[in-house]
Amino acid sequence: MLLHEVLRARAAALRAEADLLDGLAEQSCRTALGAAVITTSNAEVEFPGLTSRAFADAGRAGHFPAFKSGRKLAARREDVARWLESRRVRPRAKRRPPVDHEAAYATLVGGAR
Repeated sequence: MLLHEVLRARAAALRAEADLLDGLAEQSCRTALGAAVITTSNAEVEFPGLTSRAFADAGRAGHFPAFKSGRKLAARREDVARWLESRRVRPRAKRRPPVDHEAAYATLVGGAR
């Protein structure tokens, strides 16, 4: 039982260390490239409507240049913005209402049919 507790404590310490290193890697990445870096953890904040899962999937699929920063995927803000703009759906033009053919015929022939 004692070995199990020691291993559990060691695993918790390793997770905390990994989280710390992950944060340091992200911070150094931001420092090197400026604040223009988006990661999976802040994609939803930077681009509302873009989930971290969609960001990661698009980056892995090569829709924009991406790289790993610790355990997170990262990309330049401009590249992600350009990709999102290319996927924008434009609204369709409004359709004209259907023509009442009988009323149009009545207007052409001058009243009654």
